Amino acid sequence: FQDVICEFRPVINSYQQIFSGPMSAKITVSDVRVFVRGTTAFVTCKEHLTENSPREGKLTATNVFTYKNSRWYICHHQAGPVLM
Repeated sequence: FQDVICEFRPVINSYQQIFSGPMSAKITVSDVRVFVRGTTAFVTCKEHLTENSPREGKLTATNVFTYKNSRWYICHHQAGPVLM
């Protein structure tokens, strides 16, 4: 298991690793739903990994954002495989 990544900077650093380099992942999303409660937002979606991704397949994802200084910041991302 990998450690859980939380808060803005660690999440962004992880994304930069995923999307940079010759083996960067190509991810498309569908079924996006947004829920806003005050200064917190939850976004759920399906992620489709293709092409150079280390693993091709479908994931369900949840992203949590916080609103601070007139901007939305991601503070948590979780994705797991779709089980049929």
